[in-house]
Amino acid sequence: CEFDFQTHDYPGYDHIHLHCPRTLLVCPEFYCPSNCSGAGICRQEDVGKRNQSRCDCFDDNDSSEGCYHSYMDTPGVSTDIPTFARSSRNPSVNTVSPSTFVPTP
Repeated sequence: CEFDFQTHDYPGYDHIHLHCPRTLLVCPEFYCPSNCSGAGICRQEDVGKRNQSRCDCFDDNDSSEGCYHSYMDTPGVSTDIPTFARSSRNPSVNTVSPSTFVPTP
Protein backbone atom coordinates (compact mmCIF):
# COMPACT_ATOMS: atom_id res chain seq x y z
CA CYS A 1 0.00 0.00 0.00
CA GLU A 2 1.28 3.43 -0.93
CA PHE A 3 -1.41 5.39 0.97
CA ASP A 4 -4.39 4.88 3.31
CA PHE A 5 -7.49 3.28 1.75
CA GLN A 6 -5.75 2.55 -1.55
CA THR A 7 -7.65 -0.09 -3.55
CA HIS A 8 -6.03 -2.99 -5.41
CA ASP A 9 -7.75 -5.34 -7.82
CA TYR A 10 -7.32 -9.03 -7.08
CA PRO A 11 -5.72 -10.66 -10.17
CA GLY A 12 -8.09 -12.89 -12.10
CA TYR A 13 -11.25 -11.70 -10.29
CA ASP A 14 -13.10 -8.60 -11.46
CA HIS A 15 -15.35 -8.38 -8.40
CA ILE A 16 -12.70 -8.75 -5.66
CA HIS A 17 -10.87 -5.63 -4.44
CA LEU A 18 -8.39 -5.29 -1.60
CA HIS A 19 -8.56 -2.09 0.48
CA CYS A 20 -5.52 -0.85 2.37
CA PRO A 21 -6.12 0.00 6.04
CA ARG A 22 -5.24 3.25 7.76
CA THR A 23 -1.48 3.03 8.39
CA LEU A 24 -1.75 4.75 11.79
CA LEU A 25 -3.91 1.91 13.10
CA VAL A 26 -1.79 -0.92 11.68
CA CYS A 27 1.66 0.57 12.36
CA PRO A 28 1.34 3.15 15.15
CA GLU A 29 5.09 3.01 15.79
CA PHE A 30 5.62 5.10 12.63
CA TYR A 31 3.73 8.10 14.04
CA CYS A 32 4.41 10.56 16.86
CA PRO A 33 1.83 11.63 19.46
CA SER A 34 -0.22 14.55 18.10
CA ASN A 35 2.32 14.86 15.27
CA CYS A 36 4.53 16.61 17.85
CA SER A 37 1.85 19.34 18.14
CA GLY A 38 3.52 21.17 15.26
CA ALA A 39 6.29 22.07 17.71
CA GLY A 40 8.89 19.45 16.86
CA ILE A 41 10.14 16.85 14.42
CA CYS A 42 9.02 13.23 14.49
CA ARG A 43 12.13 11.02 14.56
CA GLN A 44 12.34 7.26 13.96
CA GLU A 45 14.57 5.27 16.32
CA ASP A 46 15.59 1.62 16.34
CA VAL A 47 14.64 0.12 19.68
CA GLY A 48 15.62 -3.53 19.80
CA LYS A 49 14.09 -5.18 16.75
CA ARG A 50 11.43 -2.55 16.04
CA ASN A 51 11.19 1.09 15.10
CA GLN A 52 9.75 3.62 17.47
CA SER A 53 8.86 7.26 16.88
CA ARG A 54 9.61 10.11 19.25
CA CYS A 55 9.26 13.87 19.12
CA ASP A 56 12.34 16.04 19.00
CA CYS A 57 10.81 19.29 20.32
CA PHE A 58 12.06 22.65 19.05
CA ASP A 59 11.93 23.90 22.66
CA ASP A 60 14.82 22.17 24.47
CA ASN A 61 12.97 22.62 27.79
CA ASP A 62 9.96 20.62 26.59
CA SER A 63 10.43 16.93 27.35
CA SER A 64 6.76 15.96 26.94
CA GLU A 65 5.85 13.04 24.71
CA GLY A 66 4.18 15.18 22.02
CA CYS A 67 5.81 18.62 22.59
CA TYR A 68 2.69 19.60 24.54
CA HIS A 69 4.49 22.21 26.66
CA SER A 70 6.11 24.17 23.83
CA TYR A 71 5.12 27.79 23.42
CA MET A 72 4.26 28.75 19.86
CA ASP A 73 4.30 32.37 18.68
CA THR A 74 1.03 33.53 17.16
CA PRO A 75 1.47 35.10 13.74
CA GLY A 76 0.25 38.67 13.27
CA VAL A 77 -3.25 39.16 11.90
CA SER A 78 -3.94 41.77 9.26
CA THR A 79 -7.30 43.29 8.36
CA ASP A 80 -6.09 44.38 4.92
CA ILE A 81 -8.76 43.48 2.39
CA PRO A 82 -7.45 42.48 -1.02
CA THR A 83 -8.51 44.63 -3.97
CA PHE A 84 -10.42 41.73 -5.56
CA ALA A 85 -12.69 41.56 -2.47
CA ARG A 86 -13.85 45.15 -2.89
CA SER A 87 -17.02 45.64 -4.91
CA SER A 88 -19.82 48.12 -5.48
CA ARG A 89 -22.23 45.58 -3.89
CA ASN A 90 -20.37 45.92 -0.59
CA PRO A 91 -19.16 49.53 -0.38
CA SER A 92 -18.36 49.23 3.33
CA VAL A 93 -15.38 47.10 2.38
CA ASN A 94 -13.73 50.19 0.85
CA THR A 95 -13.88 52.07 4.17
CA VAL A 96 -11.79 49.58 6.15
CA SER A 97 -8.37 50.92 6.98
CA PRO A 98 -5.50 48.47 7.27
CA SER A 99 -4.21 47.65 10.73
CA THR A 100 -1.98 44.98 12.13
CA PHE A 101 -2.35 42.98 15.30
CA VAL A 102 0.93 42.44 17.13
CA PRO A 103 0.80 39.74 19.80
CA THR A 104 2.43 40.38 23.16
CA PRO A 105 4.52 37.58 24.64
